[in-house]
Amino acid sequence: MIKISWEEYLADIDILVEKIKALDKKKILVGVYGIPRGGLIPAIIISHRLNIPLMSHTGLGILVIDDISDSGKTFFNMATQNFHSMGLTCSLYVRKTSRFYPELYVKQIDSDDWLVFPYEETSSDDENKLKEEHKLKH
Repeated sequence: MIKISWEEYLADIDILVEKIKALDKKKILVGVYGIPRGGLIPAIIISHRLNIPLMSHTGLGILVIDDISDSGKTFFNMATQNFHSMGLTCSLYVRKTSRFYPELYVKQIDSDDWLVFPYEETSSDDENKLKEEHKLKH
């Protein structure tokens, strides 16, 4: 299990914001959409840092974010459902074994360890349950 602190999480968001700012200016971003639930927190923070609105839908010119592309299933499903109107995809983290790599990400996770984000307060019983659920998915 890898616990991510608020300090590390916010620093990684800052790195992602800098990567977004470095994009070709032809890629105009009109908003940001956070994939529920994990993408909502980074979407709100990025919305404030880039001064672009938080959107309730995806589409062209919209940054689509999730906290992690773990198996890649969520991003993959969104991309196939919104093929012609999918915005720029990004995540803070991407698992090495993910079948979908977003266009922008901060860190690749090489291990199968479960990530615990700072907003996911857990007890040791919860942590054990999360570990078991993660093992069943892989």
